[in-house]
Amino acid sequence: MAEEIINIRGTMSVIVSQLPEDESVLIWTLKGFLDSYNSPDFIKSLTDSIEKGFHRVAFDCAELNFISAEVLATLTDSVKTLRQNNGDLLLVNMQPKVRELLDMLGFTKCFRIVNCDSSQIAEIFNKLCSEENSEDLSRFPQDVRCPHCKILLKAHKPGKFKCSECKNILVIDHKGHIIFS
Repeated sequence: MAEEIINIRGTMSVIVSQLPEDESVLIWTLKGFLDSYNSPDFIKSLTDSIEKGFHRVAFDCAELNFISAEVLATLTDSVKTLRQNNGDLLLVNMQPKVRELLDMLGFTKCFRIVNCDSSQIAEIFNKLCSEENSEDLSRFPQDVRCPHCKILLKAHKPGKFKCSECKNILVIDHKGHIIFS
């Protein structure tokens, strides 16, 4: 795949290319503003890439000036699909103001955010995806404490759970850690 420019309406520009040292990785260079106006085109292009078998996607966010909460919520579905296919989505070199927005909205718990140059991306994916493949279920069942109401719960496997006491949703990773609540 040669470098491809994806036409996104509005104030968004996307260049998609494969990582030279690992052609299973797509780098999306994002420029501008990603909001509800241009998100349908963006999400469709991402979905098309996933359907073509690209399950390791890195968004280079160095020139991304804004991303809406609506887009972030939609991207969580893509992250789930990628992770189910031994892949992931990296948000790379995010501007501080955009990172702060993700922090305020609670999305930093859903996405893998890294600062690195492109030569390190394949190594990061290889480490992430090998960790997820080596899922050790011998840790389960495991007792975990709800971070909200402090009740002790029993997790029988990794995944999403609803606390029986406070009804908050908890996500427990393959190591038995609560990664989202």
